[in-house]
Amino acid sequence: MPIVDDPFDFGRIAAANALSDVYAMVVRRSSRWRCSPCRSRCCPPHVIREILRGGEAICAEAGIPIAGGHSIDSVEPIYGLAPSGSFTRASEAQLAGTAGDALILGKPLGVGILSAALKKGQLPAADYRAMTRYHDRLNRAGPELR
Repeated sequence: MPIVDDPFDFGRIAAANALSDVYAMVVRRSSRWRCSPCRSRCCPPHVIREILRGGEAICAEAGIPIAGGHSIDSVEPIYGLAPSGSFTRASEAQLAGTAGDALILGKPLGVGILSAALKKGQLPAADYRAMTRYHDRLNRAGPELR
């Protein structure tokens, strides 16, 4: 569900979130990656187009094609991606970690607080731009750090 009001930003943030979850699993992007979008039919067509355009922009940035998808009926807009890719035994071993491993944040803490302030109408425009800059950032560094 949207955490921002702009449909394009919503699509970008939702796509970056889905892809970053896979990057966090130490999966390297490969030609086998595909994303399938899920969207609700509660929005006017021009809003849906902007949400899809935002998601497509992030996938293009990541070099990942969008294939397939489905729609659902909902009172709130819903958009997400189901990324699929390659996961090897080596990746699984890397996820185990050991005591003393460093925790690396891909985004600053507190962007969720900014989202809550936006919903209450208490987020200045400059903070909105900062929030979306972090929310739609891909966490591609995960697989490279191991």
